[in-house]
Amino acid sequence: MATSVPSPAFHPTANLDSYPSDIVVTSSDRIAFYVHSRRILSVSTNHFASLLIQPLPIGGKLKVFLLGEDSQVLNVVFHTIYLKPFGQSPSPVAVFVAIDAFNKYGIPVDQYIRPNTPLFPPLLAHAANDPLNVYAVAGQYNLYELAAAASAHLLALDPEDVTDEHAVRMGPIYLKRLLLLRPARKRLLEELLLQGPSEHPPTPQCGVDNQRRTGRQWDLMITNLLSGPTPNLPSATIQATLSPIGNHIGCRDCKAALDERIQQIVTNWEKARTYIGGTIP
Repeated sequence: MATSVPSPAFHPTANLDSYPSDIVVTSSDRIAFYVHSRRILSVSTNHFASLLIQPLPIGGKLKVFLLGEDSQVLNVVFHTIYLKPFGQSPSPVAVFVAIDAFNKYGIPVDQYIRPNTPLFPPLLAHAANDPLNVYAVAGQYNLYELAAAASAHLLALDPEDVTDEHAVRMGPIYLKRLLLLRPARKRLLEELLLQGPSEHPPTPQCGVDNQRRTGRQWDLMITNLLSGPTPNLPSATIQATLSPIGNHIGCRDCKAALDERIQQIVTNWEKARTYIGGTIP
């Protein structure tokens, strides 16, 4: 039998617990993880797939388990159990396979994938490149914060890209939220843009006609904005399209109202980037 090699993070002298390790879990590629029965049982809801019935005696002989998962997957599993930050971000494949392994080994997914846990930052990083799969996993386990973060990268999603596998995994609630994301964003943008800058009482320097002229320029510009793809419209594009209206305004009050309204629109549009069915801030 091939000799196993200790895990760089879970080796015999890693000082992960106040007691010495009493279990050696060996991966399919012969990497040995020196861990603690008490720590594992404090997390697992099924005695680690019925491999551990009770904590092992302190100071007893090391118990060895050979598991079917490879070292990358078990590395994610044990970092999660020990709430140990990753020295190097795990691969997306290792993360997704490990999350499925959580069920096998009785690790509550909703408790161990949330903000301020070790696995949350890698998933956020993967969401930038593979948002649909991250969103599907989040939906499967009702991880709202993760789904919301992933949804920010799905604003331009074509519904045809959602496969049957994605739909089954995320479930009907999160599928509905995802499919409603684009029309919800479009409605929000329309609501924001249709409200133009506030007007002020007519003055000798700036009367009703001047303010109506500004309103017509506003209507023209927002028509241009709404005619294109709106769900993923960059805030910078909104700013760049509407700000030039001020070049034709001589009234200081009208110019201030224009700048204020543009800033309100940009701020509210940015706040709503992760809207997936909750209340828009």
